[in-house]
Amino acid sequence: MVIGSIIIMLGLSPLMVLNTDLVVASVPPEKTGTASSLSEMSSDSADHFYHNVERVHALSHA
Repeated sequence: MVIGSIIIMLGLSPLMVLNTDLVVASVPPEKTGTASSLSEMSSDSADHFYHNVERVHALSHA
């Protein structure tokens, strides 16, 4: 399971970088900080959700 998670993260990391670049490039220069922080927050929220799903899965199979 750990190896699978590592492979998934290595595959998704470049996509996450491209997504952040797209978000930041699509707003006016004075709003890039806000766009960057919003993109980071949504990424962190998705990461926390993924880890909570893993915990629930592990507990249900214990």
